Amino acid sequence: MHLIKRNRVFHYNRRVPCMLQTFIGAPSIRISLKVRDRQQALLLGRRIDNELDLLILRMMTEEVSPEFISEKLNRLGINREKSGHGEKNRLKELFARYVDDRLTSGKWIDKTALENRRSFALFQEWSGSISLQDVDHKMLLEYRDLLRQLPPNISTNHATRGKNLKEVIAMKHERVLSIAQVNKYLVTLSAFFSWLHEHEFIKHNPAHHLLLGKPARSNSAEERSAYNIDEIRQIRDFLLKDRSAIIESRPERFWVPMIALYSGMRQTEISQLYCDDIVEYEGIWCFSVNEEAEDKRLKNASSIRLVPVHPALLEFGLIEYRDSLKTGRLFQKLTKEQYNGYGRQMSKWFTTFNRKYITQDPKKTFHSIRHSVANELKQLKVPGEVISELLGHKVDSITMNRYGKRYRPAVILEALERLPW
Repeated sequence: MHLIKRNRVFHYNRRVPCMLQTFIGAPSIRISLKVRDRQQALLLGRRIDNELDLLILRMMTEEVSPEFISEKLNRLGINREKSGHGEKNRLKELFARYVDDRLTSGKWIDKTALENRRSFALFQEWSGSISLQDVDHKMLLEYRDLLRQLPPNISTNHATRGKNLKEVIAMKHERVLSIAQVNKYLVTLSAFFSWLHEHEFIKHNPAHHLLLGKPARSNSAEERSAYNIDEIRQIRDFLLKDRSAIIESRPERFWVPMIALYSGMRQTEISQLYCDDIVEYEGIWCFSVNEEAEDKRLKNASSIRLVPVHPALLEFGLIEYRDSLKTGRLFQKLTKEQYNGYGRQMSKWFTTFNRKYITQDPKKTFHSIRHSVANELKQLKVPGEVISELLGHKVDSITMNRYGKRYRPAVILEALERLPW
């Protein structure tokens, strides 16, 4: 017998005696002793050694049933699952099952699954081959402390790309992960361990109360800044100035931001629109935000909705543009990426356009347009339920959810027409 120390926790390790190989099914026994003190670990290890030796002696001197042997091994914490490397990939296998559950239930899209896999891969690189039973709250707090030392974009930053975690930790970094970025990694673990607990893989959830609190001065509404009205008008006027040329060469560069300015729709929702998604309902032109085509993906069920077309978009020639295409996708020069859909190309172009012509503020991005629409409607005292339905957010009111039908397009259009640009 000898001891192995993993993440400060001692493990019992011993080659499986020949007489027990049939029952254990692995070349070695490895069990977490769940202690960090070496003397305690030695005492526990010797007790397991003695129990195994007594069991082997009994097997050699008398007839014992297979059930008795299996029960004895289970009481010692030894079984096929926990022996040798049987548990090494246990966490990884369970996480794969968790991801599959989220995807098949429709709670995640492929992009969400990818983000969570990347987040969990970082935890696995740090924790090594730790067993599920060895993950405790203190260990996860240590992982949280590590995250606070890491720089953003480890896998894409030229300074850290290709380096292992130990090498990255040893480096000095000008910037480290923000509280929001650290919490994003921790949410992956919290949700995963909650799922394990919910499905009785573990008795207690070690990932409770992991998230970092925001600084007192932090305001979630300011994490990504909204454009002010002058900046919104600047975007609009710049695009209108060369409207014909832009529409002729790259129509998406005119229409995608314009539709966002006058609807608050998400970039991906606009980028994946089809011609048939511009429909007339109750005498009002609307964007039908749906998942009716295989290449479409929405953020959640609340995203499925009708969004009235603002009169300004009709004046700019949206219906004529749609009719000129007749059928198919509205922005045919955009190509789909596996996880980022049709919006990735637009995002890259708008970032360049935004920094060159509108603002150098890093907190102002394409998504800031959506913030601006929401903020202006709020300032105009438009009811929160109307804004939520326009933006595709879940309405929290039980009364509205259970008994109230969706607002008619005319109600939402009336709100949109109040936008001050």
